[in-house]
Amino acid sequence: MLKQKSKTTEQTAKETIDQSAAIHCLDDNTQALVYRLALIESAQHELIMTTFDMSDGESGQDLMAALLQAADRGVHVRLMVDGINAWLKLERSDLFGAFSTHQNIEIRFYNPIRLTKLWKLNYRMHDKYLIADDTAYILGGRNSNNLFLGAYRDTYNIDRDLYVLEEAITTASDAMQEKEQNSLQDIKAYFEKIWAQPDQKIFRKKETQKTKEGLALLREHYKELQTTYPEAFSDTETLLTQDLIRVESIQFLHNPLYADEKVPVVYQRICQEMEKGEDILIQTPYIICDKGMYEDLTALCNAGKQINIITNAVESGANPWGCTDYLNERGHILKTGAGVYACMAGQSLHTKTVLIDDETSIVGSYNLDLRSTYLDTELMLLVKSKELNRQLREQAAIYQEKSVYEKAGKAAQTGSLYEKKEMSGTQKIIYSILRILIRPIREVL
Repeated sequence: MLKQKSKTTEQTAKETIDQSAAIHCLDDNTQALVYRLALIESAQHELIMTTFDMSDGESGQDLMAALLQAADRGVHVRLMVDGINAWLKLERSDLFGAFSTHQNIEIRFYNPIRLTKLWKLNYRMHDKYLIADDTAYILGGRNSNNLFLGAYRDTYNIDRDLYVLEEAITTASDAMQEKEQNSLQDIKAYFEKIWAQPDQKIFRKKETQKTKEGLALLREHYKELQTTYPEAFSDTETLLTQDLIRVESIQFLHNPLYADEKVPVVYQRICQEMEKGEDILIQTPYIICDKGMYEDLTALCNAGKQINIITNAVESGANPWGCTDYLNERGHILKTGAGVYACMAGQSLHTKTVLIDDETSIVGSYNLDLRSTYLDTELMLLVKSKELNRQLREQAAIYQEKSVYEKAGKAAQTGSLYEKKEMSGTQKIIYSILRILIRPIREVL
């Protein structure tokens, strides 16, 4: 098993088993924004935010306004954004430029576009998390724009984050008290390493009258946020400490952080966990596998594992590359023995979750595709909790009912909530062309 392409197995640094945390699952986009605002509001000393994609639209302005207010009260704010998306959406933004001038705010772009290093262009940072002090963090699959945060669009992506609250646990050692390592500290240690990578671009605009006006606009917007989302500001502590699930343990998993082809650490770790279980449910926006990944899925199914995958139906998927590859590869996927739920959820699914039996849940940024496996940085939380697993399976059951289920050797089954949607003639033409074009480049999609 785990037949990977010409790479030796590389494990992450020693994984900490965090038994000091409580969590809350964020599956609603407005709730996800409110929790981010509350977490920023709670910070006393330090805020760390990393995101693959950020814009200066409404939700981006919400985050910038909250982060700026934190910086105004003396909190040290560090923000890292993937270099391509920063170039596309932030570098020429007047508001973001103004935001960058604050003395307590540091901004870096991961692996920015450089003409002298174009061969590194395809290696991206896909991480998405927000940390406040040594207290709590949010980690998951959401980017920092209107597709994922707030209710600013009629069409949006369905996604998932985990909010994790850490408890301060100490152990006696001689006459001293030593803090035990936890998942939050693991993530911070990972951040410090990626923050210090030599290819990062430091971004800071010079202070001008225009940037002063931009800061004034963001400060005024913060006042509007207090009215729009009072739950994030009027009783922040209550929001961040209610409806929590105590978990048995959390482990932080990550891919190598350098901008180059990667040993598939996260994928291998997920496979190792699936080997331990029997009933496995994978939620992924798209499925793009190579020969080795197909062999791994086949070996797991042949070993008696019941593997099912929930993904977007081609008719409703928001990623044309993923949908096109599914049209090309559907037969290979079903040949592994895994069952596929092609879901019509009404909005595009962007959730990345693996559920194993009734206790293990793996949630984060990793898609079941070649880019997440071999090219990008990726983060996942491996959580042991029967209650979380139960909640996630109950939600997954709704999407299963909104799907057509296919498995090799069985007739297709339609869920009770499935609503059929036909592709338009234009879509059919586009996909027929893309099915030819993507074959030689599917490994970089």
